[in-house]
Amino acid sequence: MNSFFSISDGAILFRLFLAFIITSFFIFPKQSFGKTITFKNIIVQSCIFGVLGYTLVAEWPKVYLILTLAIGYGLVKLLEQKLANRGEAFSYVLGNILQVALLVLNWLLIIKGWDLINNFIVNNLAEPKLLAIISGYLLCTLPYATLVGKLTQKWQDQVQQVDSLDNAGKWIGIAERILIFTFVITGQGGSIGFLIAAKSLLRYRPNEAETKHSEYVLIGTLLSYGLAILTGAFTLLFFQFFISFTISLETTI
Repeated sequence: MNSFFSISDGAILFRLFLAFIITSFFIFPKQSFGKTITFKNIIVQSCIFGVLGYTLVAEWPKVYLILTLAIGYGLVKLLEQKLANRGEAFSYVLGNILQVALLVLNWLLIIKGWDLINNFIVNNLAEPKLLAIISGYLLCTLPYATLVGKLTQKWQDQVQQVDSLDNAGKWIGIAERILIFTFVITGQGGSIGFLIAAKSLLRYRPNEAETKHSEYVLIGTLLSYGLAILTGAFTLLFFQFFISFTISLETTI
């Protein structure tokens, strides 16, 4: 992959992130999650963020940054308040995602990087290795969750229902597969053993009589882990094939 941004450009992005972190979690920590914020407080918080971001970036001729940073920050905060009735976690996560997106947009405005980001996306999305990794991570989320659910469906009616969080198993499985896939493609396969041991300790209940439920969980876990390991292994094989093919092609040419 080619480098499209200079070190100084990257430093500006991290300064913007630093301004956001300081404003949201240090200057106004009580208003960062699950708290109703008045319009006056949003204005104050937005202005502080705008001034702090402008100061840290230190691009003094670009005074407009105070306005663009403050307005974007304030609008997202207002949106968070509007969406609070859908759940505090939902509004909080969405709000922070939007804040990060606005930071990136302001960063591109500062460095005039629209053409650079376009070239970065086009060139990197043509990189087979990156596409293989993205595909592997995507497979480890909802596609494999659906597949494991279908493969274990015939045992679901036999399992005694126990108290558990809604969709907890689904999201635990997704997190486990992402971790395992990461371990495999980074050559840290031994770390999978620690993950298995941790899950065994959490699942261990000495007085539990629900044998069928334990067997059901074990089947789902083995299927989930197996899919993630195989996906990681095939991704590594693809890397080796791609490198060998590229070398042989260059040699032929």
